[in-house]
Amino acid sequence: MLKLAIVDNDAFALRGIAAGVCCTLSNAKVIWLAQQGGKAIEYIWYHPIRPDIILVDMSLEDTTGPEVCADIRRLTPQTALLAITSFSLMRYVERAMQAGTQGIVAKDNIDGICHALLTIQDVGFMTATIDTRQYRFATVREAYDRIHRSVSSERPLTGRELQAVELCAKGNSLSEAAEIMHVQVETVKTNLKRAEQKIGVSSRAKVVAWWWERER
Repeated sequence: MLKLAIVDNDAFALRGIAAGVCCTLSNAKVIWLAQQGGKAIEYIWYHPIRPDIILVDMSLEDTTGPEVCADIRRLTPQTALLAITSFSLMRYVERAMQAGTQGIVAKDNIDGICHALLTIQDVGFMTATIDTRQYRFATVREAYDRIHRSVSSERPLTGRELQAVELCAKGNSLSEAAEIMHVQVETVKTNLKRAEQKIGVSSRAKVVAWWWERER
């Protein structure tokens, strides 16, 4: 079975893509749908079934598609990402690659989406020719390792930043973390914010999810 998830702020597009793909690919099953990038991150961490491939629209309302893809890629080396868009592929291809996706395709082309899904399932990545240029996407592992090498080698967390993240990840409140660290609450907040910036995520929940993934 090919387990899928779809992220698109357009509810009609979500249902249409899910129905079209499942009608075309008999072995495909949509595990969850999300209209917000933040909800997709929650599903990645808390949903009991992890999808094999997540389709992510590049134009969302609460954040951008590339940001969502980058956040997901930081969290997991197991789930592939397929960028979808109603705009020209050239507009997003390089940002999609940088964000750790395994391919990009027009979201109004169900046959193209299905072909991309099967390609990623079979070989792990797509190659695409767009405006005479050929693009070779990374595999999940290649993209995950690249992002984490960048985080660890260029902007490593300090001991205090890592401690603040760990304490919050283990359920301590900001005041409890401050007491354990013998600092003010504002100092804990500053350490968490610096950790978010270095890891490249946009919320405390995401940096906590990063810590737990790191501990696995």
